[in-house]
Amino acid sequence: MQDLKDKVAVVTGGASGIGRGICRALAEDGARVVVADIEVGRAEDVAKELQESGAEAIAAACDVTDPASIAAVVDKAYDTFGKVNILCNNAGVHVSGRARHMTEGDWDWLMNVNLKSIFTAVRTFLPRMLESGEPMHIQNTASEHGVGLPDLGRAVGYTASKHAVVGFSEVLRAENAKYNLEVSVLCPGLVRTDIYDSARNRDEASYGEGQRIAKEVGEPAMADGMHPDTAGRIAVDGIRDNDPFILTHPYIREFVDRRYQQVSAALDKADARNLTVEQSGRHYR
Repeated sequence: MQDLKDKVAVVTGGASGIGRGICRALAEDGARVVVADIEVGRAEDVAKELQESGAEAIAAACDVTDPASIAAVVDKAYDTFGKVNILCNNAGVHVSGRARHMTEGDWDWLMNVNLKSIFTAVRTFLPRMLESGEPMHIQNTASEHGVGLPDLGRAVGYTASKHAVVGFSEVLRAENAKYNLEVSVLCPGLVRTDIYDSARNRDEASYGEGQRIAKEVGEPAMADGMHPDTAGRIAVDGIRDNDPFILTHPYIREFVDRRYQQVSAALDKADARNLTVEQSGRHYR
């Protein structure tokens, strides 16, 4: 989808951080933008900024954990612009800490926002997107945690959710290629966002220790992060190039290489067992 002029894009979590950067880059490239966010006031500010730059943009209130809220964004986008060509499932939250520190509330919150919301958005948007017959692109935001494991890790639930987003995106791309649907997964490294303060939109009764850890440990690291507008530009360039994986930082290669060296070593061990076909079963193609 090289030409984004007059394409209509919906960006969840579009009011801040990488989402706002994506909205700005899309508008720069001529797209019409729906800034969807649970913080509707901030979404309205971003939409106004885009309008003042000459772009067409609207804000939409969106709680990505609520299917009815997502459906309302679909209706608003189609009522306003008549179509949706690009869906950026960017909303995300973070909880740090090891498995023994997490509560069920932590786990459910992470999975509902970071993973289930993407499934819900795709299931809700895609039927109407397919009706247009125009080129389409869905971009799902995962993390460097989805392709490797940074040394600063200690975020078991967050990492699990982002690995799942990567897998979901890969299969979604494969199963919809014949329908003119492009799918990418954005795996950013450290970007200066307020994700470690994402509990501002959470019921405090469900907090675990990991929420405090996220804020105290994660926020100081943000000073060295990439500017979110840079990450947004990288994300949109990846949409234009139909890249299956979009990574922001070269240092992520270290984590990816380390992981796949371990996988390769395990495959070497499997090969060394010299099992017969009858013992191992036939592989599928």
